[in-house]
Amino acid sequence: MALVQYILRLLSAFHLSGGRDDDPADLEDLPRSDTLVSAILSVWDRATSATAAEIEALAVEPPFVLSSAMPTLERNQRFEVLLFLPVGWSRQSTRDDGDFPKSYRRARFATVESLRALAQGRALPSDALLVSDRGSIVAPAAPGAFDSNPTIDSIWRQHLWRREVTPRVAVDRFTAAAAEGVLFRYGSTYFRKDVYLTVLAEFHDPSYRPTFETALRILGMEGIGGGRSIGRGRFELHRVIDGFEPQLGSGRRLLLSLMHPTKAEILQGLLASPAAYSLVGRGGWAELNGIGVNRRQTVNLLAEGSLVCDLGASRYGNSVCTLRSNRLPYAVYRCGCALTLPLAWRNS
Repeated sequence: MALVQYILRLLSAFHLSGGRDDDPADLEDLPRSDTLVSAILSVWDRATSATAAEIEALAVEPPFVLSSAMPTLERNQRFEVLLFLPVGWSRQSTRDDGDFPKSYRRARFATVESLRALAQGRALPSDALLVSDRGSIVAPAAPGAFDSNPTIDSIWRQHLWRREVTPRVAVDRFTAAAAEGVLFRYGSTYFRKDVYLTVLAEFHDPSYRPTFETALRILGMEGIGGGRSIGRGRFELHRVIDGFEPQLGSGRRLLLSLMHPTKAEILQGLLASPAAYSLVGRGGWAELNGIGVNRRQTVNLLAEGSLVCDLGASRYGNSVCTLRSNRLPYAVYRCGCALTLPLAWRNS
């Protein structure tokens, strides 16, 4: 099935997850696939006349799979997506001459040409772009990277996005006064003006695509993540491009989203050697009318950039029920259905 590329133009800073900056493990910079699917389904009833039961059925078995958001730049008169680098890529990509800067190991994203070169064991192309998970440009080294007194301009030449932290105080909802002693740090992610986000989608049932795109536009106006009441998380659908074929070979599957593998897939050898993967725990709160009412079960998922064996399947992973409660009119699911790309990667 052909992929569809949705390019989002960012209209504000983002604050993702319910975490505070005092707990960096609970705060992210870019929307991940499970967050995107949940957010889309949360506005689905405004894009169509679906009932709560029908939306719950979509959560159990989504008719589409989404990638996590990936940074995108407009270079060489085209939009260039930075894909997730495979887990352990730096250990497998060291050239024989040992000329491999240690700073490259921080890279989380790479252009398609850079990823193709690394997969084939070739030197990086002259216009290679590697970016860390915090938005700093790893390759090429940005001008002024070691300035003792960096300017705002030089800082943004080194980053595609940055997290900024401001002190905030909790307010008593009854008295509107500051709650004594409840001072915390609030982190927001700000993006460079020429940075977009790309979300790839694969529709197992194409009839859902128009409703999906309407829901995506609604979500862009309302925002995604935390801080929506102060304008965080807003975007607009800048461009829709049918087809995305990076031509990275075959043999394994590169995860561009979080994945919850099924027992059958594991028994069929999904995670057998030479698979390489990392795990991430996903928890949080279930909300009703904007208020957190129950904590969801934490689920371990395969992280983006994991390499799994190609089983020849049309889809991978499944959704997991993380909460059933009398306080909610529906069960809560976390999407672990993965969007993957075929990739040939060296076994060394």
